[in-house]
Amino acid sequence: PWRVLARTYRPGPTTLRYLLRLGLCLIAAEAVALAASLPRSYWVPLIVVVVFKPNFGSVFARALQSCAGSVVGVAISATVLALDRNGIVSLLTVAALASLLPWSVRRNYGLFSAILLPILMLLIGALQPGSWPIALARLIDVAVAAGIVLLVGYLPWIRIERSNLDNTVAAAMDTLAAYLNTVFQADPTSRHDLRASAYARLSDLRIALQRGLSEPRLVSRRALAWWPVEVALERVANAISDTAWSLPADQAAPSAAELAQLAGCLHQMSAAVAQGTAIPPAAVASPSPALRDVAAQIEALRAALAGPDFAATPGQALPHKPANQV
Repeated sequence: PWRVLARTYRPGPTTLRYLLRLGLCLIAAEAVALAASLPRSYWVPLIVVVVFKPNFGSVFARALQSCAGSVVGVAISATVLALDRNGIVSLLTVAALASLLPWSVRRNYGLFSAILLPILMLLIGALQPGSWPIALARLIDVAVAAGIVLLVGYLPWIRIERSNLDNTVAAAMDTLAAYLNTVFQADPTSRHDLRASAYARLSDLRIALQRGLSEPRLVSRRALAWWPVEVALERVANAISDTAWSLPADQAAPSAAELAQLAGCLHQMSAAVAQGTAIPPAAVASPSPALRDVAAQIEALRAALAGPDFAATPGQALPHKPANQV
């Protein structure tokens, strides 16, 4: 039904904030291109969109890698054009670089740019002799676009990037709480779907933390501090799955009240992370023997969050190392 589709694809605050940042970058790109009378002004907004795509990894790292890769690519193009006399060197270079494209795109964006740019420049040079100014114009466009992304679309919003990591951790805890509340009463098919949803959220958290490690120090310190918590969350998820799947057929499933007690502990920790308040000091106790392993892992998660070196007050950056990281 159209109402379900509307709710599913309705843009949330994160999407709207991303569109706002992208729009400001595009406005700045058009303004700079017109003010500087760049020969191929369409390259600047195009590169801004490519660099700013969030599903390509860290925007900050990709902007720097784009500049560095373009410089290397222009240097390769200049070297080949200086050595080439009959087109053989250009042909061999294009063939060699093209074979490396699938590998480079899986490594990082800078390496991909360093390999793709010489291919484009050598092909353009074969079709249009004397096209060296195109390579220099391309280098200028990349530098301008990367500068706009960093100065307009990233650095003014860097505290929001750090806050997004906290919200992702809190969302993962809420997902595990919902998983714990429903998995024991679900039928086998629904149980697998619930497990897939829970582990997908943990995968999103892991990707966000990996991306955050390449950000500036304000974000990377926060991402590094959350890593032990991510490990503890995965152990909680594993304990829930192991308990739910290994429960004997003749043994009654834990009651809704027992599950709600442990799920409530996860919700409390989630709220504390999202709001920047203190973690509940009371240790998590097992409400039944069947949930002993789950309760033990939730207590390990609480201890990781409540460590004296890890706790942070609202607006305060996390320390260099969490309490349980050596």
